[in-house]
Amino acid sequence: MKYDVFVSYRRTSFESANLIAEKLRSMGYSIFFDVETLRAGNFNEQLFDVIDNCQDFVLVLPPNALDKCSDENDWVRKEVLRAIASKKNIIPVMLSGFTFPSPMPQGLEILTQYQAIMAGEQEFFDLSMKRLAGYLKSKPHRDLRKFYKKITFAAITLLALAGIALGALYMFAKPLYKDVAINATSCAGALNILYGEMKKVPKTWNEFVEEYEEAKTKERKEELRLRYIDAMEHMTKEVDFYYNQFIRLPKFSSFQTTLLNLHDIGAHEIEALYSIYDITYHDVKNQYKYAIATLSNPKVVADDDLREHNTIYINGSSLASQAFTDSVFYAYLELMSKFPKHAHEFYKIQCPGWTNFPPTVGLTLSIDEYRVLQDTAAKKSEKIIAQLEADVAKLRGEIKSEREVMERVEAEKHSNK
Repeated sequence: MKYDVFVSYRRTSFESANLIAEKLRSMGYSIFFDVETLRAGNFNEQLFDVIDNCQDFVLVLPPNALDKCSDENDWVRKEVLRAIASKKNIIPVMLSGFTFPSPMPQGLEILTQYQAIMAGEQEFFDLSMKRLAGYLKSKPHRDLRKFYKKITFAAITLLALAGIALGALYMFAKPLYKDVAINATSCAGALNILYGEMKKVPKTWNEFVEEYEEAKTKERKEELRLRYIDAMEHMTKEVDFYYNQFIRLPKFSSFQTTLLNLHDIGAHEIEALYSIYDITYHDVKNQYKYAIATLSNPKVVADDDLREHNTIYINGSSLASQAFTDSVFYAYLELMSKFPKHAHEFYKIQCPGWTNFPPTVGLTLSIDEYRVLQDTAAKKSEKIIAQLEADVAKLRGEIKSEREVMERVEAEKHSNK
């Protein structure tokens, strides 16, 4: 099997590397993540073949990751040298505490010249992964990250030869198309609700900051802080309620999958839409958790610099998620455009109420036109992430660490006594 991305790692970074591999898989990339099975066999013939046939090489770097690379038999050294020799797109992913050694191991000096990704802090992990995806030469599998279609040659031949049977299948498939289109549209409607929750997080946070900064007394500030914690916890419960009420898609039978393929609709495309719904739900939950955790620390809230840092992050991460969801919406429209017109009825009823998605362009565009819209929205998300990282980096030039700020707050408190 040919893979898009080879993930190289050390045992000490297995959990982080596995998380990175799973995140990239959820984005639609085919990932080779060896759990030391091939390394136990004939290393050169097997692993080198995988590296030679992938486009991208992701190198996960925990602290001291390159210290053993002076040893010619070191696995990571062999993998990196092969990737360099094969002229692969190498992307170092630096975890917390990693720095390039000086001097670099012989033959690996060029590693410092590649564009690296910082993925050390949990709060920025999702943003770092989206940034990483932007550096990959591989493209995620299209049609809502579709998987390879699995239709046997015999089935295709049978459908091609049996004209009468084909017509009968279309008639038999008619109610299936309608039911599946309703399922997909219900999922899109649920995504529209989550989209609204994405907008609520920064709106609620910004309202809090405005009221907090206008408050004249410590008592009023504390009252606001506790009130907004309650408000966000309530909104988190609403998100959980929506998620738990949502009806899951039943698994398609092989026969239903064949019928869907008559209109070039892959069952996996519908299933992927539901997977994206799950991802979006957890994304929104994490945004709420971050805001609540910040509000729960009175000292962090009271510090002007940290409050600005959190405002930048909460606003930026929400906007990036919204742009990504716009891309998913256009992918949904691309999918719906493949259905016969009789299956569009529920979409026509539902779409006027989708006030959070961008204005619908309807179901009359070509596949290429829908994909241009998807790519534009995805690039917008990447641009927002890049700007967010730049803003945070600039601010961190003024704030060394949260601990330093806390020490400064304590020192000021004692000096005022």
